[in-house]
Amino acid sequence: MFDVLIILIIVFVILILGALVVAIFLVFRSDFKTISFDKFNKKEIEKAGELGESIVANRLQEIAKKYDGQLFNEFIFKDRYNGKYSTEIDHVLITRGGVFVIETKYITGTIYGKESDEEWVCFKKGNLKNKTMRNPIKQNTTHINSLKKMFDVTSPKMTSIVIF
Repeated sequence: MFDVLIILIIVFVILILGALVVAIFLVFRSDFKTISFDKFNKKEIEKAGELGESIVANRLQEIAKKYDGQLFNEFIFKDRYNGKYSTEIDHVLITRGGVFVIETKYITGTIYGKESDEEWVCFKKGNLKNKTMRNPIKQNTTHINSLKKMFDVTSPKMTSIVIF
């Protein structure tokens, strides 16, 4: 029962974190350069993604410290079976309450997509072109499956979280 309570608290804190990221962006958005998908500048988009991941990483580090956990950011590894690059996971938070695999998306606009879709679409008001992105739910499922392959024994329960 205590473990379930900790998990619920962590999920609640992460949801609050997501709301905080949005609030920070809205308050300070005049300080950030708006990313235009019409002019699709990959470096600007990557820079914004890194900023979002940094904000989330800082908050997750506080959670890890509070719950005596461990946080891994930009978790990259090779598949031990074929030796090739496997995947990059934004954040892996390990606590007594479980393993949380977290994908961060730092974008603005209205996002459309279903859990079953391969790609989602982000519409930005005033832009003629829309940005497509890999479905982050499926992306995180791939991350979890890659992590599970690393265990010789039964892997721990892993929870997928996507933060926008």
